[in-house]
Amino acid sequence: MVFLVVKGTVYPDEFTVERKLSDTLSSSSAPPSDKATPASGNADASPSVQDSIVPAIAHILNKRHQLRLMLMSAQELAALLQQSQKEGGAATSEAALLEHYTTRIEELHARLKDAASPVRDDEFDQAVAEVRAMTSSLYPCFCTHPEGTEAAIQKLYSQHEDPELDEDTRLLVYHCRAIVDPQWKANEMISEDAAALWFCGKPMESTLAKYAGRNEKSKIIVKVAPRAGPAPSSEPRMRYEDQRILYQIMCQKREVYKQLEESELRDRVVRQARGAVQLPLGAGGVASSTLSTAGAGPGGSDAIPTLKTDKLRPIYSQKEEREIPIP
Repeated sequence: MVFLVVKGTVYPDEFTVERKLSDTLSSSSAPPSDKATPASGNADASPSVQDSIVPAIAHILNKRHQLRLMLMSAQELAALLQQSQKEGGAATSEAALLEHYTTRIEELHARLKDAASPVRDDEFDQAVAEVRAMTSSLYPCFCTHPEGTEAAIQKLYSQHEDPELDEDTRLLVYHCRAIVDPQWKANEMISEDAAALWFCGKPMESTLAKYAGRNEKSKIIVKVAPRAGPAPSSEPRMRYEDQRILYQIMCQKREVYKQLEESELRDRVVRQARGAVQLPLGAGGVASSTLSTAGAGPGGSDAIPTLKTDKLRPIYSQKEEREIPIP
């Protein structure tokens, strides 16, 4: 088995899928099927059963992005419902459903951020269906219709365009439409049949064994991008989070060094003012480069440190500026 770390190019995303070494990839010479439809045409449809694993991976990427958009609207709907419950009160069953709704949103957010655990093919399809079902239970007047889901979506679009609708209700209609409509922002989805896995600036071909050899449990970082388009941008050598952490460490060390330098200079000035430090400005002092300590006297007195000034800039007497008469 090979772990593919998939990264998106249209929008930032990262997840891991587990595939076999014998799984085939799209060939650059094979044209897309005439029966295949892009993801923008039907964002809610599952990928067709093909030999290539690329459409399934692109489908997972699209579903993750769709779920992320739905969770943003679901959070707003949950907050609005909590506010209305505080003002007018609510039944126990509705409060329990809202609590389950909020908990599930947090769990799905955490799952989207988990880039290490392998993803199942239908995992996010089930999550999208679950969020829609719970939203329809919380807002049945907006998300359901006797004639079916399509009629409910058309009703939401017509309500959102109604100029006499108040702004609070319009906001509810907008978020319900974002969750119920499977074509919501379909232009942001990548075409599943025209997509390819890019590795080292080139689309992957043949099988995974061509890139991983016989190494089981190997990890390959790939990007999903259109096959006919340009190569996706390369990854930076260091992530932004790592750069920020290193910059914080550098600032902390700089502050520590500054405090140490100030304390050392302060101690030197105090000892010099008390006559405990001798400044040998002659040839003997210039010959050395570090701060040395003289030996203790015969009476057992403390050692007297001497300051080495070979790396200090020479101090010249102050020059006076005089006006020179010009003949």
